Amino acid sequence: MDRAPLLQFIRFGLVGTSGLGVDWLSLKIFLSFMSFSPAICSAYIISASWNWMLNRLWTFRKTSHDRHKASTQWFRFIIATLPGFFANRSIALLLHYYVPSIRQENLLILFCGALGGMTINFLLTKYCVFSAT
Repeated sequence: MDRAPLLQFIRFGLVGTSGLGVDWLSLKIFLSFMSFSPAICSAYIISASWNWMLNRLWTFRKTSHDRHKASTQWFRFIIATLPGFFANRSIALLLHYYVPSIRQENLLILFCGALGGMTINFLLTKYCVFSAT
């Protein structure tokens, strides 16, 4: 049995976990000067860029440098993760605006959103951004 796809998924999840921290810190900074909706979208660009870099260097290192230069690959990563972004941020915004009991729990809100977008983002990233062919 080939364990490589499972190991990639685990690495992708670990990268995403670190990205969740970057997302949370970015959100805290953006919330100091903008409202929640633009802040959470702005924070996503920072965390997505972080995730792309770590996935390029670690998760998909065997294929990450083969096809595209870094700037093209970053752009492809951002585009490929848009469906996951919409799932992620839709969940986060719904929780923030419609579940008052957790409105102040930004890390929990971001975590729930991240779970919603993770599988979508893994598959699109693996096959559309970092594939060897």
